[in-house]
Amino acid sequence: LLNDYKVGDVAIVQVDDSGRCIALAAVQVASEPASIRPVATSNGDIKLFGDMGAAYPMVKRAKLQPGAEVTFFRKLTSSAIGDPVANLKARYKSFKAEKAVVDKVKLSIDSKVTAAVALGWDVSVGTPERAEYDDYLVRRTATNESIAFCAAKITALAQSLTAAGIDPATVV
Repeated sequence: LLNDYKVGDVAIVQVDDSGRCIALAAVQVASEPASIRPVATSNGDIKLFGDMGAAYPMVKRAKLQPGAEVTFFRKLTSSAIGDPVANLKARYKSFKAEKAVVDKVKLSIDSKVTAAVALGWDVSVGTPERAEYDDYLVRRTATNESIAFCAAKITALAQSLTAAGIDPATVV
């Protein structure tokens, strides 16, 4: 009935680890003040959505009032914390692998920039070639930022490993 009543704010709340959700809506019926109610099925049971995306059609059909907000609340999942040394090693390896991938991408972009300069794309004005060259420069900037971020994380994690008595060179 959310498409029949004036609906204020809506909250979609994840209720379990599988992602299922319920929705709460501020609803105004007739001249009564707005009240917060769970969204229910036609037989009165609280509606359980498969995930947050499944709640979207309900929100889309609702007669939301101007300024109404839709808020999503994810359930905080608990998990075993595990071994901090193993976690450090895993993160270190992960960032090293990510940096290796980005380094290869940067080499590819750098070669394209060099080729584009050789073809004069960098000095052309208003051409598709210049647009492509400019795109390569933007990609190179983003790639350089990613490389710098990964390098900083690798350095920090290597220092943490060393402080924990582990030689980062032995982490494979």
